[in-house]
Amino acid sequence: GLAHEIGNPLGAVTGYAALARARPAAAADPALADALDRIDAAADRIDRTLRDLLDLARPAAVAPIPLALAGPLDAAVRLARIQPRCREVEVALLLPPGLPPVLGAEQPLVQLFLNLLLNAGDAMGGRGRVEVRARGDGDRVEVELRDGGPGIAPADLPRLFDPFFTTKPRGQGSGLGLAVCRRIATALGGELTAASPPGGGAAFTLRLRAAPATVGPWPSAAS
Repeated sequence: GLAHEIGNPLGAVTGYAALARARPAAAADPALADALDRIDAAADRIDRTLRDLLDLARPAAVAPIPLALAGPLDAAVRLARIQPRCREVEVALLLPPGLPPVLGAEQPLVQLFLNLLLNAGDAMGGRGRVEVRARGDGDRVEVELRDGGPGIAPADLPRLFDPFFTTKPRGQGSGLGLAVCRRIATALGGELTAASPPGGGAAFTLRLRAAPATVGPWPSAAS
């Protein structure tokens, strides 16, 4: 109900901003155009926060099916690359050929991987390298995403997936992204963990159930 009450006026804000942008005065006045850009950015941030709240409070039912991880991972990388905080982030997919499919769901996994990539971009200040590796481990498939940022403080690790916990400055993060990621992993019968390994950076490891090989294997490594 709260999301509905916020979402309706938010739609009006973005609609009126679009009308204002269409006026000749907006094109002729750089200060006005900049103000409209800021309105759009702020509205988008509110919308994303609302969506995260809804995902956390009322997650959609998930019916895992055999799925090759190449699809959702590639989609997440493409979406991350158009975000300002990831435009100078290199994502290297260091994946073995013949990786078995998992029991998963396309869109939830896209959301999970995208959240992790955006967090990595924030941790590295919008510039650096993220490595994604995967391997089969018996009846599980393990995917590790590791960034080149400062890592995770030991005191923060136990609370990292708690809703509303964030290490970002006030006003720059809702603390919901990782909580949503863990809920997605759990709904798919898997688990998501975090570590700050030797050598720096943060490492997030997703473990999912392996599925019978009814879909094609993961292609050879690419970047």
